[in-house]
Amino acid sequence: MKGSVNEGETRGGGDGEMDAADGYSTSRTWVVMLQGGGECVDAVDCSDRAGTARGSSELVADEMVYDKGIQAVTRDEEGMELPFVRANMATVAYCSGDAYMGRATEADEGGFWHSGAHIVEAVLSELVRSYGMGDADVIVLAGRSAGGIGLIAQVDKWASLIREKFETKARSTVKIMGAPFAGFHFFHNGTEIAADEKYIPWDSASFKRYIDFWRADESLPRACVQRHGNEPWSCAVAENSFATIRTPLFFSQALTDSVVMHLHDNFSGDFSSSTAVQFALDWGQRMREHLAPVMNHNTAGLFAASCYMHTDFDNIVVGGMSHHKALAEWVFKNKRIKLVDDCVGLMCNPTCKNRGANAIDLDEVNAKRNEAAREGLIEALKAEHLEPETNASAPVGRAAAARASPQPSRPRPRRAAGG
Repeated sequence: MKGSVNEGETRGGGDGEMDAADGYSTSRTWVVMLQGGGECVDAVDCSDRAGTARGSSELVADEMVYDKGIQAVTRDEEGMELPFVRANMATVAYCSGDAYMGRATEADEGGFWHSGAHIVEAVLSELVRSYGMGDADVIVLAGRSAGGIGLIAQVDKWASLIREKFETKARSTVKIMGAPFAGFHFFHNGTEIAADEKYIPWDSASFKRYIDFWRADESLPRACVQRHGNEPWSCAVAENSFATIRTPLFFSQALTDSVVMHLHDNFSGDFSSSTAVQFALDWGQRMREHLAPVMNHNTAGLFAASCYMHTDFDNIVVGGMSHHKALAEWVFKNKRIKLVDDCVGLMCNPTCKNRGANAIDLDEVNAKRNEAAREGLIEALKAEHLEPETNASAPVGRAAAARASPQPSRPRPRRAAGG
């Protein structure tokens, strides 16, 4: 199917009912992943992408290696099978530049096709018709970055499309869930430094232009559009659409998203600058606030790490639970999973992989923020005539989760030369 639609690379879990010992994925589990890769929001951007795999299906690799994320089909560092190892894996290549939301039926004036939504729907239909997804009992529709944006907006539509193609008896029994990675977005227009040519605005007015450019009106969730009738384009981001989505969603989110901050806030990533550190701290606090509705939702799952990263959650632990196990417990065992780092600071999760180049002493920054937050908590408790904890070094906040354990201690990082 090479052309306007790319064949999803699949890996079967084997013949028959090969139930994993841990009760997670089986040969009837499917993971369909929408690739990420930013957006093109005008003719110049799209022209730049046209000669790459992100702009032409003819340039997409013929084979794909599944060795990362929930699609990894190897074993973890301790030799244990990963929770999704027995699942059938399919990847939808991202070559439309429209966050999978475009529904164009013809090329625009620049000769570009914005048909990402049509591509996804064609792949899903083909997986059911020709690759055995019609026998699935669990389908995880996942998306990284731009794939997560398109997934959240259309997951109800796509879940309905899949069910319609199932045998009548199976429509009510198949479990279809969404798993966006770095897909929870909100409008913002602040920049750390002056905008450059790579900056893509991420405010409401800009999204109106993007939705028009991609011809994506019909991809916006209908229930959300009814609520935001005067500004339907606002339903392109989870901040506004989440409350109206029916399909269960599990959000995997960095509290400081390295790619979003760089592309949409012109963040320098220079953690040797106190200005940049403060910008990142403020950004992380805003993300926590925007994720509050997910924390309070009955069925949604959440894994939010205080790390500076984008979509790589391999080996990240929050509240004593690894990311992949948290997602698997939510998908297969219907556990209530709400995991948010309770440390107050920047990149304060000890399993973070990136501490920033030439970073200032973040442990010192985080310690000061923890102390300030603790002092505020003590004052609040006194006002309510309650006794604060006697352990002055206890962290402020909490990791809300199905179960939680204390954060492990962190060694002090080495300061880079000249940092």
